[in-house]
Amino acid sequence: MLIFRGALKKEDPHISFLADTVEPACAAFSAGKFGEMFSVIGRKVGNLSNLAEKREWTRDMQRLVDLRENGTIGEIIDLLKETRKPRLPEAVLRTERRLADATREVIDASRTLLQIEKLRPLPYSELIALAAFINDHTPFSTKHGVKGAEFENVLVVLGRGWNQYNWTQFLEWFPNRFPGNKEDSYIRNRNLFYVACSRPKKNLVLLFTQALSQTALETLEGWFGAENIFSFTLD
Repeated sequence: MLIFRGALKKEDPHISFLADTVEPACAAFSAGKFGEMFSVIGRKVGNLSNLAEKREWTRDMQRLVDLRENGTIGEIIDLLKETRKPRLPEAVLRTERRLADATREVIDASRTLLQIEKLRPLPYSELIALAAFINDHTPFSTKHGVKGAEFENVLVVLGRGWNQYNWTQFLEWFPNRFPGNKEDSYIRNRNLFYVACSRPKKNLVLLFTQALSQTALETLEGWFGAENIFSFTLD
């Protein structure tokens, strides 16, 4: 799985370029939208001087599209070094040159070089999946990604992955039965719960991955009806 520091924010120049330029350009090329492809790349289609250059672009873009299926991230980068279609940013080229010239000792001492060394052998398909997630092309999102949006059907997964949120505690305290020193915690949980649960137009499903107390279940039954509450334990 493609997980690196800053990956979801596209802070790394390699990931940013591949997600924001290469993927949209390949999608436009595959759809036959060449004007859109050149717009993404930053070049005007009218700048192609002759038929041979157009054929060269078509050949090299097709190589790129094909390699995306089974190649590695490093192989994609190496192909772009060769074809320059699209042209790699200077920040990526600079890091690639540093990595190629660096000794093992230098690489191990550099977080950036070590990260890129680990990035290159990964299947490019993982970058495609990451780019789709970043650009909201999957059915999954965070509460920040859906704020203000609406969807036909919504599944909300509520767990204890972060100690800022405790759903059984929130449900036990509702409405406003929190201890005097826990108001901030209650409001934080309440606000997140509201944002997540107010997104659907038709259907809402809540999946709690933490055990809920009887009091918490009674709160849910008051909201949704006992007939709509299902409890189960995974062994």
